[in-house]
Amino acid sequence: MFNIFVTHLRVKCPKITPNRIGKVHDYSQCDSKVDYIFESIDGGNRGYMTGQKPGIQPGDYVLLLENRDQCRYQVEKVDYYSNQQDIWIALLKKVLV
Repeated sequence: MFNIFVTHLRVKCPKITPNRIGKVHDYSQCDSKVDYIFESIDGGNRGYMTGQKPGIQPGDYVLLLENRDQCRYQVEKVDYYSNQQDIWIALLKKVLV
């Protein structure tokens, strides 16, 4: 489903910040149509995100910009594509900060 968009991803994002529980991957300054794909589910409390760049792991956090507000999601599950190991799809859950 996301394969058509994957070829348009740029590699320069995200900034990764170490965190005591997991890493924080900041996509809030990235273009959601070019650098990653995010599909909201469950009324906006969860979503699927496809991105490029290795290092995303369950327990990590992803920062996204939604309607000019920064939102924090925790990675619940991540699957890396078998034919391109730096491309992944993750199930994210919104967390309150």
